[in-house]
Amino acid sequence: MEFLASGKWILTGEHAVLRGHPAIVFPLPHFYVKLSYTDSGLALLGDSLIKPLKNTLMKGCAILGKSLNAITGDFLIEGNIPLGFGLGSSAALCHVVGQWFLYKGWVQREQLFEFCCRLEDVFHGCSSGLDILGSFSTTGVYYQHDRDPTPIQQTWKPLICLSLLSVPKDTSKAIEIVRHLNEQNPTLGQQIDHKMHHATDMAKDALSLDKQDGLPLLAASLNQACDCFYDWGLVNQPLYDAMQALRGHSPLAIKPTGAGLGGSVISLWAEHPPAIDGLIPLF
Repeated sequence: MEFLASGKWILTGEHAVLRGHPAIVFPLPHFYVKLSYTDSGLALLGDSLIKPLKNTLMKGCAILGKSLNAITGDFLIEGNIPLGFGLGSSAALCHVVGQWFLYKGWVQREQLFEFCCRLEDVFHGCSSGLDILGSFSTTGVYYQHDRDPTPIQQTWKPLICLSLLSVPKDTSKAIEIVRHLNEQNPTLGQQIDHKMHHATDMAKDALSLDKQDGLPLLAASLNQACDCFYDWGLVNQPLYDAMQALRGHSPLAIKPTGAGLGGSVISLWAEHPPAIDGLIPLF
């Protein structure tokens, strides 16, 4: 039996989504995690599993009140999502493990999304659900906590590319920096969150317009969202250098995608982007 889940990338809304503001997430289907399972009936040998898979299975058992000894069989996990670059590797892992629990009949289909979010707490402490939603989706989604996700009404395909930095992101440190800022200066924290909220709404509107009107609005949205990362203090030297290098090729906009402090950036182009090593088209 095989279970497959895609990666994700975030257009706008990072960090602010944790405090009830919206974000836009897209699936990244050419990056994936695949879990293969054979029900051999033999007891699971925990030491034979890679630690993230074992921890996720253990979390699932804890949620459901089951013993890890209830899991039997052989697991093989593979994929091509680079770890630590904000592309949803942990969410995809939680998604395939959640599918396995669904296959076993221990979770109902209507419970699967929430169950996978709880699994992801292993990696991020308290999952916003955004990355899991990206892995579940087939289109872009506008997401806000406690509201039904809304598919993006996309009428054109912007030339957005992904660039992986040489330094992985530090999600826990980035979250802590933003949390500390909000505690020390809640007024400033709220201002940045609302700025990101506005950027997300601009991006949503831009994608629903025609290209002529939508392109400049989307550029303004991404540049404003990028400003939020500077405001939070999440643009370290490797991230700054990567964005500066891209700016030399005259994109319309650049912003980090994911937590910041390394990881990945996205760039928006008016025409076909230049031939730069490592530039990955997203549409």
